[in-house]
Amino acid sequence: TYFEEEISEKNNTYTFAVDVLESRQKILLAYEAVHPDVAALRRAIESNKNYDCQVVRLSEVNSLDIHSYNCVILVGLPTAFGNGKSILSQAVEAGVPSLVVYNQASSVEALNAQNVGVTIENFRNSYDEVKPAYQSDFSLFQLDEASKTMLEQAPPLIAPFGSYSVGAQSKVLCSQIVGTIEVARPLLVFSQIKNTKTGVVLGEGFWRWRLFDKKVNGSFAAFDSFVNKMIAYLALTEKRELFSVNGENIISDNQDALFTAELYDKSYEPMPNREISMTVRNEKGK
Repeated sequence: TYFEEEISEKNNTYTFAVDVLESRQKILLAYEAVHPDVAALRRAIESNKNYDCQVVRLSEVNSLDIHSYNCVILVGLPTAFGNGKSILSQAVEAGVPSLVVYNQASSVEALNAQNVGVTIENFRNSYDEVKPAYQSDFSLFQLDEASKTMLEQAPPLIAPFGSYSVGAQSKVLCSQIVGTIEVARPLLVFSQIKNTKTGVVLGEGFWRWRLFDKKVNGSFAAFDSFVNKMIAYLALTEKRELFSVNGENIISDNQDALFTAELYDKSYEPMPNREISMTVRNEKGK
């Protein structure tokens, strides 16, 4: 807007840029045997309009271009017959992030051989009912309070019993609770394999969590948010600074020196109320 009595019109406009992340992403959900976890994951992902989820049987995967997907989810793969090993290897080699969801059709030995950031030794076809213990020091992405509450109350998953080893570069989102005791075994793990992000869910029965959420909270929102937080972290590929500081380049003597800072987690979600310190020096180092 311009006024006749204005002395200068140069300050009436301001040019700025908006940094928009491309969020419409393709998710491939592959399985061999029909399982309710497939439906639970699919419905959770489809609740987010920014995701295009394609669900296929393993036999159809060879006709697809893995490079065209932002994330590959494998349910019950690889199997004891070796099915599914190649798609996981292809995803890693193509730099496509993957999420492996274990169930009793999965092969522990084949999974160990894939180097996904966690191995299970001394597995003798025995299983535990385990509940998730959220790890508060997990920093790759943030769960909302509703999702954390759901994890605290959720029914148990079925996890393989054995000796677990977690890679040095792996981050545990949830460990296992057996009975009432938290044990040093991961339930959900995220890793970097050949610079490709990989997640592993070492328990079967996700579908129970989704129904539990509906029963207790009247909606699937907490479960769907939980799944989509994992997918958002894995599927995001844009390069961007996680920490930035902004301020005027030139400050006059009578002007306040004001700096603002923004901090994001690796899913590019803001991390507010974090303590940040900075030092400002003049040309003499004072």
